[in-house]
Amino acid sequence: MSNFLPSIENLRKSSLPAAKRIYSAMDYLEGARSSGGMVGKRRFTKESRKKAKKLRLCATEQKPLNKLERTKEYSQELNSRKEKAKLARERHLAHDNSHRKLRELGQREKRRFNELFSVYALQQGPSFRDSARVVKPKFPVLLNSSKSRVICREKTQNSHHPNLSPSNKLDRDQHD
Repeated sequence: MSNFLPSIENLRKSSLPAAKRIYSAMDYLEGARSSGGMVGKRRFTKESRKKAKKLRLCATEQKPLNKLERTKEYSQELNSRKEKAKLARERHLAHDNSHRKLRELGQREKRRFNELFSVYALQQGPSFRDSARVVKPKFPVLLNSSKSRVICREKTQNSHHPNLSPSNKLDRDQHD
């Protein structure tokens, strides 16, 4: 509780004046809250909500003409909801039918192309159906002997010896 309310522990436990002060202070707080003096949310219990709802319902006049109008509006709203649901179902069925037709058309075309291809393959003969052969390119065979200078003949920009590649040039510098 807040600081300005006296607690029973500070006074004697059976003190009637302390209880009166506590309850009067709480009544004061309740009065301030209900009059708008205190800032805070107003809390409703289930019973208070039900009472407020009943009061609002009773506040509207329940004349027979009003009841008839409300029942007509409600039945019209229900009928419109039913119609919307019916149209949505019909649209869904039409959409499914169109997809089914497209699938069947695609399958028919696939079968037709397979038949045409088989006729073409029969006309071309059995060689048409051979699998593709992988042909590896032929690489030049490099000779490992030191006498073959044909492979190494390159003329580089910085080379003084036209017959030596840059790698051979390094080898020659190490020997010199």
